[in-house]
Order: sequence, then C-alpha cells, then structure tokens
Amino acid sequence: MIFAIAGTQLPFPRLMNALDEMAVRVGRQITAQTADPDFHPKTIRAVEFLRGPDFEAEMERSRLIIAHAGIGAIMAAANLSKPIIIMPRRADLGEHRNDHQIATARRFAGSPGITVVETAEELEQAIRISNYQPVSVGSSERLSSLIGAVSRAIG
Repeated sequence: MIFAIAGTQLPFPRLMNALDEMAVRVGRQITAQTADPDFHPKTIRAVEFLRGPDFEAEMERSRLIIAHAGIGAIMAAANLSKPIIIMPRRADLGEHRNDHQIATARRFAGSPGITVVETAEELEQAIRISNYQPVSVGSSERLSSLIGAVSRAIG
C-alpha cells in the first residue's frame, strides 16, 4: 500500500496524475490526499483532505509514502520509519510561488530512505523498487539544522 500526499494547501496535479496513470502498471494500491476537490482519478483512491487520526492511520498502514517535498511529510515519514519518495513542486510550472521545495529535496537527497524524483518516469522507477529502507535523517540536531536552512531559504 502506498500513501501519497500533496500537502494541505495546494493541489499537485503533476504528481497525482502521474500516480493515477501508473498505478496499474506498478501493481500497487495507492491512496492519495490530494488537496484538490476537482481531481477524479481512474485508478487510485483519492480524498481531498484527511484529518489527524485518519491521516496517521493511512501513514501507519502504508509501506511507502510519496509526497511533495514538504518538511512535514518528510518528518512524518521519519517519525514512523517509513520510506518516502519526494517530488518537489516547481515554481516554473506554477506549482508553487518559489523553489523552496527543490532546496528541501536537495538537502535530503542521499539520506537513507529518501528518494528524490523530478519526473513521472523517475517516480515510476522508484516505486518499482521492492527493498525500501526506512527514512533516517540523522540526529535531531541535523534535522533542526536542515529545517532552519530551509526556513531561511524560503525567508
């Protein structure tokens, strides 16, 4: 089971459409929190928003998390020792007001359990991996440092 997260503030059609298109090919059940009342997928289960306990239950149940490159999503995956694939939103595609998610993705790239993808093709390849590692971002000191750096970047 895969749980995909677009965040709570903005829809992320590039991510959700890619998942909906590839779900059957990768043979995975996908549930997505879309932040988009107008998204009507053909192959994945989609909900616009999940409240605390329901969100946590989906996270717990999932073997893999796929998300925008939001600090909250990364921290939630780390707290539950879940592997995560992150696809940063891009300002040049109108997905966000700036490229702070690209900065976040670069900061976490290479951390155990975190896979960064840019395209639908890379996303599909990453989903096909069967030996996912849990997220490990290191010490709480390192995590605080990373959060501080990202906060300064989005200033």
